[in-house]
Amino acid sequence: MDYKTAEKKLFSLINYEKLPNKGPKSLLSFLELLSRFDHPQEDLKDSVIIKGTKGKGSTSVMLHTILNNASYSSGLFTSPHLFSVRERIKGYNTYISKHDFASLIEHIFNKIQHRKGFRTYFEVLTLLSILYFKKEHTNANIFEAGLGGRLDTTRLIPSRIHILTTVGFDHVKLLGPYLAEITFEKLCGSEGLTLITPSQHPKVEWVLTNFAKWRNVQLIRENSDFHILNMLFLSTHTELTVDTRHFGKMHIHIPQIGRFLAKNAVLSCIGARLLGTKNCDLNGLSLPARFQKILNQPVLIIDGSHNPMSLLNLKSELEFYFGHIKTNRILIFGMVKDKNIETSLKILENTFDTFIFIKSDVPRSENPEKLLEIFKKISSKKALKMGREKALDFALNNGRLIVITGSFYVAGDFIRILIENHMYPESELYSLIN
Repeated sequence: MDYKTAEKKLFSLINYEKLPNKGPKSLLSFLELLSRFDHPQEDLKDSVIIKGTKGKGSTSVMLHTILNNASYSSGLFTSPHLFSVRERIKGYNTYISKHDFASLIEHIFNKIQHRKGFRTYFEVLTLLSILYFKKEHTNANIFEAGLGGRLDTTRLIPSRIHILTTVGFDHVKLLGPYLAEITFEKLCGSEGLTLITPSQHPKVEWVLTNFAKWRNVQLIRENSDFHILNMLFLSTHTELTVDTRHFGKMHIHIPQIGRFLAKNAVLSCIGARLLGTKNCDLNGLSLPARFQKILNQPVLIIDGSHNPMSLLNLKSELEFYFGHIKTNRILIFGMVKDKNIETSLKILENTFDTFIFIKSDVPRSENPEKLLEIFKKISSKKALKMGREKALDFALNNGRLIVITGSFYVAGDFIRILIENHMYPESELYSLIN
């Protein structure tokens, strides 16, 4: 089976990421799927599961970077991807190859295609990552949980360490409308292990405390087990000093801007130390579409924020780092239909002078016409709708501060355009474009 055929096979499966407000009803299907492959998840060494509402992806990538810099052969499974599904599965400093991807998809489909029942896109991808890490003999593996935790495929992967990033409101129709309910959903599967968490909303903290008592969870939490002593945010990087109960003082250098990365870096460093590393080396860190500065003149930022919580954070970061740019601020915005679009636009309305609405290349992306209609109800500012290439060209010729956001899909569409035009600053993703 060649790579294109393997992709088509995978994409033919039910994909809840592209179906608004839908998700799995149980884990029985995935458990049965694992059983057909003799439960390969049981053979993995030192898996870490990362859950939460905000910061899962960056925490996962930072932990993977630290482990690989410490000469651990670590695996990384994340979601979603920007433009190539191979981005979701990474071995020791390299994405899964087309050959390995196609070979493992063929192996999986040979066993399941004539069986009763159905498999989902995320189930097969999770299994593929497990089989790939087993093949590569990785000695540590990081799995970013998908939706929630109770019904997420990663719940069936044995792990002694979980990381819970900041919990907030997202996917409320599936996870529930209350923070306590959402927190419980994300904690399910964390029984009898060590869980690392930053300071959380009081309602989240209440659930954490009681869950830990009921389910024999050792908590490593901010303000009791670790304290951030100093944070220095510079125009090119961040410096942190952290005092920890278990490892003493740690000094962390983050070679990227973004205050929101600070706590996630601390979580990833503590996770790495629990796995046996001696330091927290983040050199070579690459975080595409996470408050990523692409150009300096004009300033061009690409960010995958896709809900009010993450967009509030984006707004705060923009004012902190680029508040000195007062004019010609342009937002290129696209969002999927099941998100809170009006609230998201209200958050950003005062930050930009011109709004350009586009459609990302996924079926559930909201039409620019509808986005424009929603925006005109809340603002009289200049608003346009354009194709993606035209929008980028217009912004580069007219803006001083340009931000592209609204979804990870939108970010991926524009990063692909930048790569194809040799304007993207990092080389790692170029290998995935063909």
